[in-house]
This record gives sequence, structure tokens and C-alpha cells, in this order.
Amino acid sequence: MILHRLDGCSPIPLASYLKALGILRLVSEQADPEARAWWEGDRFLLASHLDEPELIEFFLKVLCRCLGAHVEGSTARSGGNYGG
Repeated sequence: MILHRLDGCSPIPLASYLKALGILRLVSEQADPEARAWWEGDRFLLASHLDEPELIEFFLKVLCRCLGAHVEGSTARSGGNYGG
């Protein structure tokens, strides 16, 4: 397993804590069921079979899916004009 240090996911404040849990949930449910994570002090550590480029690619795909759904929903609600 490859160990990733995610310094932007500290246990405090609550938003950072929840961000870290969301990262673990997405990775473990959609990319690597054996992924594990924990904090060492204020550092969130993620152990995964994904290397750094694979992890980045995974999150870019997740982001694109989310943005695509948002854009499609916005288009449908606005009568076909995005943002309007």
C-alpha cells in the first residue's frame, strides 16, 4: 500500500474532519476497498493501492461527474440556458 499525507484534512475544524471522512469513503467505496486512513497529530494519512497519479485521476473523474450532474440539472431547470 502507498501512504498519502493529506495535510489539508486536519481533525479540527469539523469541516476538515468531514472532508477527510468523505475522501476515505469515496476512495474505499469506489476505487480501493482496502484503503485505510488515520490521523497522526493533525495529519490525515491515507493508505491505498492507488499511487498519487491514480488518486488524482480518480478525484478528477469524481469531480467531473459531480460537475456534469450539476450542469445538466442547471440546464434542465433554466430552460436550456446554463447559468440563466
